[in-house]
Amino acid sequence: MTKVIADVARGGEYDVDAYSLARGPCAMMTRTTITLPDDLMAEIDSLVGPRGRSGFIARAAANELRRERLRGALDGARGAVIGTPDARSGDEIIRFVDGLRADDRDPWARDGASR
Repeated sequence: MTKVIADVARGGEYDVDAYSLARGPCAMMTRTTITLPDDLMAEIDSLVGPRGRSGFIARAAANELRRERLRGALDGARGAVIGTPDARSGDEIIRFVDGLRADDRDPWARDGASR
């Protein structure tokens, strides 16, 4: 893990890792033990080295948390446009994409009119 010295607003200095700096100068750290398959650990070590494991795993966990929050937001928004004037059925969307691929007609036009 890359160590740096952070100058705290109160004038003190202390060692923190790069991940903590990215989260803010007062990020609290928790020590934990995890178990990973040997081949996964070897691949991580080949990229970041044994001293870079914690930062790498912290970044990976933060990225996965962002993905899960986004997945939750998308699941929560599912169906939000159903029943609105702009809602399109699956068949209408397929026709729209096929129309974009086929020619320059307006695929949303009910009569197939050109743009």
